[in-house]
Amino acid sequence: MIEPRGLIGFALTFLVASWAFSIALGAIVLLGARWLRSRGPSAERRAATYAVALPPAIGLAVVSLLAGYSAFGSWLGVVDHCPEHHHHLHLCLFHGAEWASQGWAVAAVALFGTFAAVRVVHHAATLWRARLDLRRIAGISRCVESPAGEVLLAPANRPFCFVAGLVRPRIFVSVAAWECLDDEERLAMLAHERAHADQGDPWRRSVLGLIAIFGAPLVAVRLLTLWGRATERLCDHRAAALLSRPEAVARALVSLSGARAVRPPRAAPCFVPGARDLIDRVEAVLAGHGDGRLAARRIGRTAVLLAASVIAAAGALAQPIHHALETLLGRI
Repeated sequence: MIEPRGLIGFALTFLVASWAFSIALGAIVLLGARWLRSRGPSAERRAATYAVALPPAIGLAVVSLLAGYSAFGSWLGVVDHCPEHHHHLHLCLFHGAEWASQGWAVAAVALFGTFAAVRVVHHAATLWRARLDLRRIAGISRCVESPAGEVLLAPANRPFCFVAGLVRPRIFVSVAAWECLDDEERLAMLAHERAHADQGDPWRRSVLGLIAIFGAPLVAVRLLTLWGRATERLCDHRAAALLSRPEAVARALVSLSGARAVRPPRAAPCFVPGARDLIDRVEAVLAGHGDGRLAARRIGRTAVLLAASVIAAAGALAQPIHHALETLLGRI
């Protein structure tokens, strides 16, 4: 019969594996940020995505393999060593009750579980508040047809322009932003936001934010920031390519950056740049380099191969990994 208290050890194993891979992949991406930047925003974005998403996935896979080893090892002809070795804790679904007597282990799992639950609830509450805010804005806005599709024009005297909506993304623009741009700049702004919508950036950023809860905290935050900045530059690039006028995108960025912008709902990609990002985005769009699509594909294939290799190695070496983790965690 499965011993529920043994799950404490597996929860710790997941946490250790997820944080270890998060730190390792995050370090590779952050230390290689300059190289990634030279390859294009698609490459930066793809690298940040995998650095956030892979560690929890690998951690879950490793725990699943070790749990499977514990549950089905006897069917594979592996002798159960637990009854003969009482000198350390066991990562075992059947003989792991001793984990419950380890105060540090219980506290660590409880603390992280509480932290994760609070973050998930906060994330859900933020999305709900954003939904209510968008309803209010949509209720006072009028629909305007544009080459980028339907735009909701809100009667506000401070500039904003963002795309929001997890299922059906829509473009929201204030009258102030609409009127301070000429026709070409306006097309550039809307093309940028249309790129966000076509890429599914609102829901992608929301999902990445949830996954990042299980990564090493400081590393995950920096990776999400890298993802966001690369995504803005990518949409600038696609808007410039669509209009064949990168200077129009640059002018729109400069025109809107001088005014105090309204902060959009959380996780809504906003065209209006902050002072810190303005020069970076203008220089990037005027440089005229490629978006890094081919480099992004190579990074994606490499990341998938790395994850598959780690999981395959964990499956092939389940027994020594199982004993090594028991020894490591049992001596803390």
